[in-house]
Amino acid sequence: LGLSTSATTTALGQGAPASLPMAFRQQVAFTDQEQKTIDAYVAGQAERLAGTEASAHSRFRDNLVAASNGSPAFADAYAKSVNDALTPVVKGNDFRAKLNAAVAAARIADKTNRPRLHDIAMVMLADKNPGIVLWGAKAAKAVVPAMFAAQGAAASGDLIKAVAHAALTSHSGPIAAEAYQTLAPRVVGVPATSVQPMVKATLPSLLELMATRNKQYVSGMPDEP
Repeated sequence: LGLSTSATTTALGQGAPASLPMAFRQQVAFTDQEQKTIDAYVAGQAERLAGTEASAHSRFRDNLVAASNGSPAFADAYAKSVNDALTPVVKGNDFRAKLNAAVAAARIADKTNRPRLHDIAMVMLADKNPGIVLWGAKAAKAVVPAMFAAQGAAASGDLIKAVAHAALTSHSGPIAAEAYQTLAPRVVGVPATSVQPMVKATLPSLLELMATRNKQYVSGMPDEP
């Protein structure tokens, strides 16, 4: 079941489909052309999310999240599109757009459980605003297990280190709370052969974070998770 971009376009942008029907999203595989259709839909929503109509930002954010349900193959294709389209928005200067893009990315990461959102999670965690960083930590909570589920011991540890660094330097209780969940990750859905490499990769950062926060109680009360 293909979906033509020319058959269902809107003011979202030239060639951008108005929606991605569930029958399309349930396909077991996607051609290069169908990937381009997904790219066009996500790019159209992202363009409006980052547009000048501030009151509509949350609507297009929610559209992106709502369209992320589908087959495992769709989840992978959709996560790629979201990573490509929303990363420039998160890197931009419009805080409202940045925050809505960060919220969308984190929620989509949780729904798709795919490593494709690694790059945008890294960008979010490196942001100067703690609100964006918090949503980056929320995204990482889903992306880290997905990376090890897909790649096993070959998975990069850079996202783990970025989460730990954010928690250690932000002095934010909510960020620390999300970091704990990333560094003591869920193992449901992770192949047994990938659990040990994931724990081995996350445990040092978890212990460092716990030790650092324990020391903070000596001089005062740290921001509680």
